[in-house]
Amino acid sequence: MRVQWTRKDDVKHSFYHTISAQKIEVALDEAGKVTGWHHRAVQPSILSTFAPDEGNVLPLEQGMGLTDLPFDIPNIRAENGKALAHTRIGWFRAVSNLPHAWAIGSFVGELADELGKDQLTMWLELLGTPRKLDYAEAAFPENFWNYGESWDEFPIDTGRMADTLKLAADGIGYGKELPPGEGIGLAVHRSFVSYVACAVHLKIVDGTITIPEMHMAIDCGFAANPERIESQMQGAAVMGMTTALHSGITFEDGAVVQENFYDYDVVRADNFPRKVVTHIAKHPFSVPATGVGEPGLPPVPPAIANALFAATGERRRRLPLGLDA
Repeated sequence: MRVQWTRKDDVKHSFYHTISAQKIEVALDEAGKVTGWHHRAVQPSILSTFAPDEGNVLPLEQGMGLTDLPFDIPNIRAENGKALAHTRIGWFRAVSNLPHAWAIGSFVGELADELGKDQLTMWLELLGTPRKLDYAEAAFPENFWNYGESWDEFPIDTGRMADTLKLAADGIGYGKELPPGEGIGLAVHRSFVSYVACAVHLKIVDGTITIPEMHMAIDCGFAANPERIESQMQGAAVMGMTTALHSGITFEDGAVVQENFYDYDVVRADNFPRKVVTHIAKHPFSVPATGVGEPGLPPVPPAIANALFAATGERRRRLPLGLDA
């Protein structure tokens, strides 16, 4: 016997990735250097799908880009408030890294503009001097999740993260002159103990967001299967563009509005990243291989948002971005 949901059933009665609201504020010194970072993130937890909902996320959900911020800032505070779930929640590719990377990555782009700096300079300034962060001895180690891996073997390496960003930026030619209506956006994120950066060349064509070129850079330790890594980055590019521009679920009178691909849109053949180039950091076999399936997605939406701002001067803080895309 075979039971198969229709597309309408799947869209209207599925398990959905959690909704999330984020607020970031920074403190600056007289020289314009960031001295304080305050990040509030509120989202229903996937735990609500399996147990009575108390409104708090799991420590592992906090540890996906919120509490493990790798920036070299003397004062960092991350907060998570209660948020009750109103629908069933299921895992989405990269899980809670997606909303956290979206908030942080797009905010860095906005901060760069506010301070009169280019995106690459801003990212590298925040990452600071190359160093390794090990939260095993932190005051509350349970709040710092490392994907089940030991901090001793897999610390957060800001040098590798910065190098990954530079790899993507160099690949796309960051800093080159572009015509009006075009822009380049950058973002980088660590998840599943890998480092992935995205550089997006965005172009507005007849009011529609198009992406003629995207460069993905990944540092996943020893690259055992480069072709598989490349295919995962290509998939992340298309899925990330869909996430950034299209795939929003909305509710009306307690029911999902969308039904099928005519109102739950995805990136199609007529508008997808035309050229996706994957750059893989080279390491010997002695450097442990790390994740490649999920880490590609988080930096894509903020890189697109930063490219949109560079192209139009318009800052959008909510996904999907839209603009007749």
